[in-house]
Amino acid sequence: MKRLLLMTCLLALSGLVSAAAPDFPAPPDARVTTVSEASTVNGLPISIRRFEVKRPVEWVLKYYRNRWQYSAREGVPGYLETEFGEWKMITRSEGDWFMSVQVQPDSFSSSWGHLALSNLKRGSFKALGSGVPMMNGSKVLNDTPSSDPGRKARTVMLSNSFSVSSNATYYRDYYTGRGWQIAMDMPIANGKHHALLFKRGTAEAQLTLQPAGDGTAVVANFINH
Repeated sequence: MKRLLLMTCLLALSGLVSAAAPDFPAPPDARVTTVSEASTVNGLPISIRRFEVKRPVEWVLKYYRNRWQYSAREGVPGYLETEFGEWKMITRSEGDWFMSVQVQPDSFSSSWGHLALSNLKRGSFKALGSGVPMMNGSKVLNDTPSSDPGRKARTVMLSNSFSVSSNATYYRDYYTGRGWQIAMDMPIANGKHHALLFKRGTAEAQLTLQPAGDGTAVVANFINH
């Protein structure tokens, strides 16, 4: 499952006290399923929904731009936008609540993504990317732990200014040098991206590397069965 992206720098938008959760609808006519009602992202309790809609990404973004055009606090924008690889994101802070929409194309005229709602007041932030191997100068964008019966996982998303091949070499050397076995090491997406899978005992490290601007975006899934 694709994990949710959260740009933690946007949390500075919080400031008002809000007792009740804000209205945060899915795009009109979208098919919506619940991913998690009580996950934790970067130390914040969060609820996540997945949506699919027969509309392009820009239509989804425009829908939220219109809904969030007015600021919830004087001096800050009503929303902020960013992107990470194929994902487009639009976010809004409203009182103690943080809303995040992550969307990418599913086909020429359809898109899918995640809706995340978190209460900032109830969370406690942790150092992002702690203990995760990464090349010098890498910027951690998201660090998401999860726990299911018999399975613990963690997804970390980061970016750096190095090439996909340099990142692949770095992770290959890092893990094999520590006794991990290579279960997969291959280009994907017509050679534009690279997938790596390392195993050691019951632990797995799954990495997907893709071009992002002048550097590389890394999505790393760490699983312990």
